[in-house]
Amino acid sequence: MSKLSIDFAPPNLLVRLHRIRLVSALLLVLLVASVALLGLRSFKAYEARQQLQAKVDVQRNELEKMKRQFDRAKLAIKKSTLTSQQVEAINQAIFRLNMPWTSLFDAIQDATVNEVAVLKLEPDVMTQSMTISAESKSIESMFHFLEKLSRQELFRDVILSKHEIIELDPNKPVRFQLSLKWENRK
Repeated sequence: MSKLSIDFAPPNLLVRLHRIRLVSALLLVLLVASVALLGLRSFKAYEARQQLQAKVDVQRNELEKMKRQFDRAKLAIKKSTLTSQQVEAINQAIFRLNMPWTSLFDAIQDATVNEVAVLKLEPDVMTQSMTISAESKSIESMFHFLEKLSRQELFRDVILSKHEIIELDPNKPVRFQLSLKWENRK
């Protein structure tokens, strides 16, 4: 004989919930929790995007303001008569401001190997050269760093100026200094 299901209870929400199996209930809870989590993350991403957009707008406004100030200064310079010394000082200041700092730092960072620590950067804007002081764990890592710097498109004439092994340190690191020139690419 087959099982016969007789239910005299009128259909309502409690009866339906009673009939739902535990697995189905867990899946429903999991689905609701996933949708809530997705909504929360979407909201947070939207807020982060709004904050980023606000920062971009502020920076864009600052850039436009600086551009207007530059245009005014350029116009004022054109109107005034300057001595050759003043012109030279202004050109040097502009040259320093137009130095490709980000490109230089990125190229040095790309060339840096794990066993080398850059200690000091000394750029000379007028000659477009730089002296770098660094320390490495071994001579091989020093040469590897020099080789990687030489392969950077921005740099040329990478030359090891001096090096010394620090005998007093138990790890015997190699402290070295190198010079290089960069090309100002626009």
